Amino acid sequence: MRERQGAPQSPEADQFSPLMERMVTSVKGMNIESLRTAEAMADKNAFKITVTDREAWNDPENSEQLRQFLGQTTWEAFSQREGGPDYDPADAEQRDETLDIITTGDLSESDEIFVAADGERVVGYITTSRVELPDDKKGCVLGLSAVNKEFRSKGIGRELYDRLFAEGNYDAILGCSATPAAIKTRLALGKKNGYETYFCGFKDGNYGDRGSAEEQERIKMLTEKTREPYIHSDVTIPPDQMPQDFIILREGEGLPPITRADVDLSRLDRGLAETFDKHLLPTQEKMPKDTVYGVLISQKKD
Repeated sequence: MRERQGAPQSPEADQFSPLMERMVTSVKGMNIESLRTAEAMADKNAFKITVTDREAWNDPENSEQLRQFLGQTTWEAFSQREGGPDYDPADAEQRDETLDIITTGDLSESDEIFVAADGERVVGYITTSRVELPDDKKGCVLGLSAVNKEFRSKGIGRELYDRLFAEGNYDAILGCSATPAAIKTRLALGKKNGYETYFCGFKDGNYGDRGSAEEQERIKMLTEKTREPYIHSDVTIPPDQMPQDFIILREGEGLPPITRADVDLSRLDRGLAETFDKHLLPTQEKMPKDTVYGVLISQKKD
């Protein structure tokens, strides 16, 4: 791993790509570290951005520089959810909308960003924000996960999540999802890297298995930590109306609501299929206009 902006260099200095060099010289308030990549990204490179100066990072001129590197990936993460047009860097309206996402969304509040690049172009990233936990434990909340349209279903998102888990820097990795493939990936990567994962409050996503009383109490606390940034951002339904195992975004604030037609239960393990069939989908059906996500918590095994 190699760092820039004041940190010592390692023997892997040759992995510091021209793209990373350009980011170092034009984007303020951060460090960049090169990351090893697995077979799925053998022809690409990955690196981690760590925000070191929040004021400099969120400076308007800095956000514009960041847009030049992350603009297409950011745009496609949001616009094409609704079947929007392809990214056009010459389109002033798209530039303004993308800049607004960067300055008001997960990127502006992130502490770390894991990035995948193909040559001189960013093609995917995930964002994380640190969260304080009891007993001096370290945690992070996963934010935006974005991969360019033409690079989806090629293992890039999985590889970036694997880098996050493999570092082992966090005692708990918190997030939410309603996408079966993403949940299966999180369960597998957690197990591979020494984490135990709960989905919708169920251990390993298996319906009915909430673990011991002590485990339930800890998962309840971590669930509240997961929900806090969403509630603070005022994008959820009233907190007292949200069932314990879910984050529910108001109409228009999240992806379109998931339906039974979107989930092939036969492709899921029995326990996870039951969690969708008996817990998440019925909750979504009670709130057809809002978007229901299951809380997804991975905690490091003792």
